[in-house]
Amino acid sequence: MPKRSFLRAAALLLAVAGPLSAQEPNFGRAIALHDGDLLIGQPVNWYGPGAVYAYRLAADGSWTERGILTAPDSSRKDDFGRALSLDGNTLVVAAPRKRDGTGVAYAYRRNAADGAWQLDQVIEPPPAGDHSEYGAALALSGDELLIGSPAVGGTGVVYRFTRGTEGWGLASTIEPPADDGVRAFGRTLSRAGDRLLIGAPASDSDRGRVFAVDRSPT
Repeated sequence: MPKRSFLRAAALLLAVAGPLSAQEPNFGRAIALHDGDLLIGQPVNWYGPGAVYAYRLAADGSWTERGILTAPDSSRKDDFGRALSLDGNTLVVAAPRKRDGTGVAYAYRRNAADGAWQLDQVIEPPPAGDHSEYGAALALSGDELLIGSPAVGGTGVVYRFTRGTEGWGLASTIEPPADDGVRAFGRTLSRAGDRLLIGAPASDSDRGRVFAVDRSPT
């Protein structure tokens, strides 16, 4: 019975979450869900810039479109919305192929659950290194943000940003173990509490690896 109910809810969502303004292809390339908020990315739009569609769950169980986000420096097919991470009133949107493939991330905030998303900061990659596909993966939790940059050093890294009074700043870098077989470290991320899983799908001649990282006790 629970499985059947879940499938019916999923079908309802699919029926209402495709606006006419979403041109092919890639609508749904990235999704972020938190409480009553749903964000859907469409990074490649042949007719315009990438976009993120914001929905809010109504009292009757339907999803209502609340707005469309685009990059402040938007351009056609700019990859905005390929990766998303949402936590409460903070949203981070990545465009890992923007700026000739270097990548960039955009942090948004809102004052309340029913407020509009406003650009808060553009989070650039560090100055040094090959940052191709910076922002391929995101993991946001409170005032901590993890951003995957899978091409740095030929193996990839994950950048850890923290938010302070002056905004988001780089706090540390998570690097893979010294191993010739590691490639694309940071292309996927999943976090639960103090445990982080980091995907490196091009490792070992594309067989792939997943690394588990635990936060060091302070």
